[in-house]
Amino acid sequence: MLAGQLPSYLLDSDRIANADPILDQSSPVGDTGYFTLGAGIGNKAAQTVTARLSGKLTEVDLDVFCSGGAQLSIEVQGVSGGVPDGVMRSRLLVDGPINATGFHPFYFEDPSTVVAGAQFALVLGETTNSGTLTCSIRNGADGDGYGSGAGFWRETSDTAWRALATPVNTYFDWPFKTYVTSSTSADVGINGNGFVSTTSSTYTFSGSVVNFGPDDATGAYVTYIFSGPATIMGWNATQPGRCVVLDGGLRLNCPIAPFVAHGGYTNNVVVQRTGTGLITQHMQVWASEADPNGANNDSFLSASDTSDLIVTSFTAPRVVARGGSATFTYTIQNQGTTTATSAPLWADQVYLSLSPTSVTGAAGGGGFSALRSLGPGEQYTNTFTASVPDVPPGNYYYILYTDAGSQVAESNEGNNLSAPVPVAVATLVVNTISDHAPDGVCDSNDCTLREAIDAANAFAGAADVIGFNIASGSPVIQPTSPLPAITAPVIIDGTTQPGFAGTPKIEIDGTGAGSLTDGLVVQNSASGSLILSLVIRGFTRSAIRLYGDGVGIFGNYIGTDVTGALARPNATASAGGVYYAAIDMQTSGPTGGPSSTVIGGPTAAQRNVISGNAGYGIVTNNESNDNLIEGNYIGVTADGNGALGNAAPSVEVFGADDIIRRNVISGTGQGVGIFVGATAAGQLIQRNHIGTNATGTAALPNNGAGISVRGTNVMIGGTNPADGNVIADNVGNGVLVILEGNRVSILGNAITANTGLGNVDGHRDGDLGHAEQPAFALLSGPVLHELFVRPVRKRRGRGVPRRGIDRDRRERQRDLHDDAGRRDAARPVRHGDGDGSHREHL
Repeated sequence: MLAGQLPSYLLDSDRIANADPILDQSSPVGDTGYFTLGAGIGNKAAQTVTARLSGKLTEVDLDVFCSGGAQLSIEVQGVSGGVPDGVMRSRLLVDGPINATGFHPFYFEDPSTVVAGAQFALVLGETTNSGTLTCSIRNGADGDGYGSGAGFWRETSDTAWRALATPVNTYFDWPFKTYVTSSTSADVGINGNGFVSTTSSTYTFSGSVVNFGPDDATGAYVTYIFSGPATIMGWNATQPGRCVVLDGGLRLNCPIAPFVAHGGYTNNVVVQRTGTGLITQHMQVWASEADPNGANNDSFLSASDTSDLIVTSFTAPRVVARGGSATFTYTIQNQGTTTATSAPLWADQVYLSLSPTSVTGAAGGGGFSALRSLGPGEQYTNTFTASVPDVPPGNYYYILYTDAGSQVAESNEGNNLSAPVPVAVATLVVNTISDHAPDGVCDSNDCTLREAIDAANAFAGAADVIGFNIASGSPVIQPTSPLPAITAPVIIDGTTQPGFAGTPKIEIDGTGAGSLTDGLVVQNSASGSLILSLVIRGFTRSAIRLYGDGVGIFGNYIGTDVTGALARPNATASAGGVYYAAIDMQTSGPTGGPSSTVIGGPTAAQRNVISGNAGYGIVTNNESNDNLIEGNYIGVTADGNGALGNAAPSVEVFGADDIIRRNVISGTGQGVGIFVGATAAGQLIQRNHIGTNATGTAALPNNGAGISVRGTNVMIGGTNPADGNVIADNVGNGVLVILEGNRVSILGNAITANTGLGNVDGHRDGDLGHAEQPAFALLSGPVLHELFVRPVRKRRGRGVPRRGIDRDRRERQRDLHDDAGRRDAARPVRHGDGDGSHREHL
C-alpha cells in the first residue's frame, strides 16, 4: 500500500480511541544493521520506513497487554522495493487476556527476503469473526535494548527496537473491533499429538492437523514451541522443506501450502533432551480464513524425567511341541532418564499370540520377575525356559512384554513389546536326523521322524502336526528301513524347519531304506493328511503312495536334490517296462481309489517339483476321481528353465473328473506328457505348458506326444482364451486322440512345432455331415474353422499364436471341434507331415 493509506478496517471511526500519535520510529544511533518500521494506529497514517540492510525479516516482538480473547495479527506490508507477495503475516493466539507484560513474539509464516532500501508499514489487526480485543503496547526508551517496545528480527538474529514518543514504560491503548479477513471459513485444527518413540536422550513428538473445511485454508501455519531442557534436532513432515527452526532450537514454524478442505498434515519432531526436568510442547495451528472453532487450535504435551523400558532383543524357537517346553533369551534396556524400579519387582512375560502386534487374548507362554532396578541406559539379559501353552497346532508369534503389569512408571507404556518371532506349534517336533530304533518317546530331548509318525498314529482326534527343529541347516534324514505307514490324519510340515525361506530344507533320502520301499505311505484311515515342503528322494518305489482321500501335497521336491536342479530319482526299481510312480494313486482307497487329492496349487509356495524320477511322475487308477493337479513343475528344474525329465510319462490319469491345470509338463524321457486312459472321463486340461519351459520361450520336449487321449468327455483348453494350453516342441504329436468316437474338445490352444501331427494318429478327412452332434464333439480328423493355416515350411513356432497368420511366423489353432452349424465357414484343411506342401503340423 502507498504511504498514508490504511486498510479500510483501520479507518473505521469506531477504532479511534485514545491512541497517542507515534512521533519517533527511528532506530538508535549506530544501529545501522537493523530494520526500522513505521506503524499506523487508529486514523493515524502508517509512516513508511526503510530497510537499511538486505535479509529476511523473520520475527516481530511486542511488549503488549491485551484484554479479551481473540487472534491478534501483525502484517508487514510492503510499500515499495523487494517484498515478495506484498504481505507477511503472523498471529498470536490469545487464550483470554494477556495479563503479563513482556515480549510476545510474532513469527512470520513465510519470511520474505528484502533488499536494502525497501519500504514498509506495520499494521495490527484482529482476525476472528466474533468478540472484541483491546490491546496496549508499552513504550520503550532509548538505551534499554529490546527489553521493551518492539523488536524486529532478521534471519541472522540481529534485532532492532524502536521507542514511542510517550512517557517511558507507559501504555497507549490500541482498540480493535471485529475484523473478518474474508467471506470464507476453514476450521483448521489439531487432530493428534503424541509420542512416536523415546530414548534416554530424545523424544519424537508426532503431530497431525486437519483442515475440516468447509473452505481451503490460505496462509496456514503450524508451530511447535518447546520449553524446558530441549532442542529441536530434526523433523519429518508432509512438507518438510518449508519448516524453519527459531528461538535457538525451541520453536519450529511450518507453513502449510496448499491446505485444501479436508486435507491433512503430519510432522514428527525429534527433540534432544539437554538436561533434567520437564519438557513441554505447545502445538498451534491457524490460517487466514475465519475459523469457526478456535478450541482445536492448541495442544500441549509434556515429557518428564521418567524411565522407559524397551526390549532390544528377543530370541525364541521357530517350532515347538504343544505341551512341551521352550527356551527364550532377551535383553531389556532402560532408555529413560531416571532409574526404573518397582516395589518390589516387575514382570517380563512371554505370550503366544495369533497377532504379530498385540498380546490381547494371547496365551501366556511363561515369564520372569525382574528383582532389580535399572539405571538410565543400563540393560540386562536373561534366559528362561517355560512350558508351551496347550493351544491348537498352527502358526503363532512369540512376543515378550516387559513390565507386563505396568509396575514401573514409564514415559512411554506403548513400546514394551518385542518384535514378534514367528513360531509353529506342532503336536510333535522332529529334532534329529537319526533313525534309531523307536523308544516310544518323542520329546524335546530326542524325536526321530520314525518316532513322530508312530506317535501321531497313536493319537486320536484331530490331525497332529509333525514339525521340524533340527540343528543342521539342511538336514538329511536317512531311514535304514521302511518308515511306518501313516494311519491317522497328520500334517508333516517341512516349513517349520528353522531357516525355511520358501523352498524345502528337510530331505528324506530312501537310498538305504531297502528294496521295493516307498517313502511316505498314507493309508485309508489317514485321509485328509498334508505333506508340506519336503525333499523326498532315493526310494526304490514311490516317494508318496496314497490310499486315503483328500490328501494335500504342497511345496515338495520329489526326485531331486535340495536345490531342485539335480536328479535324485525315486522309482529306481522300475525295469523291463514296469514303472513305479513318484506319486502313486494306483491303490484301493475308501471310495475305491484315492480321490479328491490336491497336488500343488496356484502359488509358488504350493508348487511341487516332480522331476528326475526313474518312472512315472503322477499316476491314478480308474477309481481315483476328482483330483486336482495344479501349478507343478513336472520334468523340469525348480527354476522352470531346465529339463529334468521323468523316465516315463509325467501324468497318467484313469479315473473321472480330474483337473490338470497350470503345470509345466516337459522333458519326459519315454512317452507322453499327459496320458488320459481309456477308463478316464471328464478330465479338464487347461493352462499348461507342455514341451516348453515355464515361460514358453524354450523347448524342453517330451519324447512322445504332448497329450495322448483315450478317454471321453475330455476338454483340452476352453472357450476362454486364457484357458488354452501351450503344447509345443514335443517329439510326437501335439495332441493324440487314439480312439474314434470319443468326445474330446480341443479349444483355444497354442499347438506348434511338434514333430508328429497336431491332433491325430494318422488322419482321415473330417466329416461335417452329422447335424445331430453337439457343439464340441471332436472328429478324430478335425476340420479347422474360422482359420486358414499356411505351411510350416520347417520353421518352429514360439509363444502363444494369434488367430490367423501373424507376421512373426506364429500360427493359431483357434479350435478343433465339430461345429455342424458352420459347415461352410472355412474350407477343410488336410493333414500331412509338414513338408512345406500346404500340409501342416499343429
